[in-house]
Amino acid sequence: MSKKLKILACCHRMDFSGAPLLLHRLLAALADKHDITLLRPNSSAIAPGLVQDYEAAGILIVREARPQEYDLVIANTLACAEIVLKIAGKVPTLYWVHEPRDGLTSILKGRTPAEPFLRADSVVFPTRWQAEELYAPYLQGRQVDIVPYGIPPRGGQPEKPFSLPEGATSLLQLGWIASRKGQDVTLVALDILDDPNVHVFMAGSPDVTPVFAERLKAKVANSPRLSRQVHFLGSISPAEVDAYLTHVDAMIFPTNDDLISVSILEAMARKTCVISSDFGPIPETVVDGETGLLFPVRDADRYADCIRRLMTDKALCQRIAEGGYEIGRRKHGFAAHVDAMEAVFLRTANV
Repeated sequence: MSKKLKILACCHRMDFSGAPLLLHRLLAALADKHDITLLRPNSSAIAPGLVQDYEAAGILIVREARPQEYDLVIANTLACAEIVLKIAGKVPTLYWVHEPRDGLTSILKGRTPAEPFLRADSVVFPTRWQAEELYAPYLQGRQVDIVPYGIPPRGGQPEKPFSLPEGATSLLQLGWIASRKGQDVTLVALDILDDPNVHVFMAGSPDVTPVFAERLKAKVANSPRLSRQVHFLGSISPAEVDAYLTHVDAMIFPTNDDLISVSILEAMARKTCVISSDFGPIPETVVDGETGLLFPVRDADRYADCIRRLMTDKALCQRIAEGGYEIGRRKHGFAAHVDAMEAVFLRTANV
C-alpha cells in the first residue's frame, strides 16, 4: 500500500470551468487515500456548488497554509506560477499545465514567468502537443509527464432540460463566452444555414471577456431569427451540462485555442455527436467521420456543412457518437487518469 500523502492543492479559480473541475474530480477520487487540503483562491470565480462538492469529499478548504507542512504541493495551471517560484526547493511541487496557446502568449507577453517549468519538481501536461509544440523552449529538454484527461463514466438518464418544436435540431456549445471559444463563428454558421429549426444552447460564463460577451448577446438580440435560435444559459452546473449533453443532437466546439477538452470528453461519454474545429491536438481524439466531425478553425462554411451532415444523415451521427464513446473510453478513462496522476504525486513526493 502506498504512503498516505499530505497534499496542498492550489488553483486560481473554483468554478465549474475545465481546470478547476478536473482538479476537483481528481482530488475527490483520491480523498480516501490521501490527506488533501485546498488553498482557497483570491478570486471572485468561486461556485458555491463546487465548494460544497469539495466539502462532501472531505477535502478541507483553507484561506492560508504553510506549504512546508505538506508532502506535496499541486500548482494547478500557469496561473499558479508564482506559487511554484515561492516554494520551489522547499516542498516537492507538481506543476499541472492545462493552458493551450493562450498560456504561451501569456509567457511571451511577460504576464506569466517561464521559470516554473524548470523549478517545479514535476511538470504534467494532458497532451504531448503542449510539451512539443508550445512549451518546449522553456522545458529545455527536461523530463515531463503526459497524462491525458479522464472522464468519470456516466450513469442514469437525466431529465430533458429543454423543450423545442418537433423536428428541431438541438446543439450545445460549452465554454466561457470568449473569442477563443468561437461563439461568434457559431453565429456566422447559423446565418449560412438560414434554418430556423436549428437551435443552439450556449452554456458558459460571460464574465471572462465581458466586452465580447456583450457584443455577442447584442448581435443575437438584434436579430429576429437569431434571438429565437440562440439560448444563453450562463454558467451551469456539471449535472445540468450532463442533462443537456444527454438530450441534444450534438455538442459543438468551434474553438480557436483548446485541448482535448472536458467538453469534448463529456459529450463522448454520453454518446453525443461532437462537431469541433481541428485545432491543435483535438484531431487526436476527434477523428473526422469516425469519432466526430471536424472543420478548419474559423471556417464557418465548413462548420455549417458539418451541421447539415448531422441533420441529414442520422446513421452517420449515430456511428460517430458510438465511435466517440469508444475512443473516449479507451484513451480517456477516469480510473487510468487517476492512477497515472497518483503515480506522479508519489514520485514527486519521493515516496
